[in-house]
Amino acid sequence: PAAVSSARRKLIPILSDSNIQLESVEMEQRLGGGIFGDTHLAKWNEMTVTVKRLTIAIHNNQLTSETMDWMKEEVWF
Repeated sequence: PAAVSSARRKLIPILSDSNIQLESVEMEQRLGGGIFGDTHLAKWNEMTVTVKRLTIAIHNNQLTSETMDWMKEEVWF
């Protein structure tokens, strides 16, 4: 629901155009995967988080700006 999504967004500031150093993330259990990548549990800054490792970009640079915009809309906290 929209109310739940809105509440989740307020918990952690949205980081636009930010990079998280790979060394700061401890990858854990793989939760699943699909056409865009794999999802894992991980630890970052002493928090349990989920990490989506994108794989579509390695398939002949198929990641268009439209696809990236769609994927950004799918991210929530």
